[in-house]
Amino acid sequence: MKGLQNKDNAVLQYIIKQNKQPVRHYVLKNSGASEDADDVLQETIIVLFRKVSEQNFVLTSSLNTFIFSIARLLWLKELENRRTKNQIVEPIDVIDDDANIHAVIEKNDRLKIYREKFEELGEDCKKVLRLFYLGTPMAQITKFMGYGSQEYTKKKKYACKNALVDKIKNTRQYKELGNDYAG
Repeated sequence: MKGLQNKDNAVLQYIIKQNKQPVRHYVLKNSGASEDADDVLQETIIVLFRKVSEQNFVLTSSLNTFIFSIARLLWLKELENRRTKNQIVEPIDVIDDDANIHAVIEKNDRLKIYREKFEELGEDCKKVLRLFYLGTPMAQITKFMGYGSQEYTKKKKYACKNALVDKIKNTRQYKELGNDYAG
């Protein structure tokens, strides 16, 4: 636990190695793909770091059981989100005129562009931005990523965010949707 609290990279690598296969097996067995398993494991590690950083955290099971439980819950939540997203809703209940239809379609198109371009970023950029948007303090992001200073982390986040915005703005779809990308 001390190694986790101190963000020891060797401990982190050991934990990932020990838990990668069980998490991968569970996700693949439950309608997931290899990429889904990698994402779930990454999100699980982020949640784990948050939990062990809490002052009142007490581990009441084995660490591997705890990690698997987090991964399982994250995957079930993702499946629920996918199921809800793919449900057909009566149009009359949600969309009451053509303007709203176009707004919903544009919002979905923007989200799709964002996801596609986010996946094109380097792994470090994706990790930094995910941690930032999850509300992780800059000091923790700095430790987790192994950067030398919070100032470097801020610059990295800024550069990654700008790279993402540039990728989005250079798509044909973005230009077709217009310049209002506040979505």
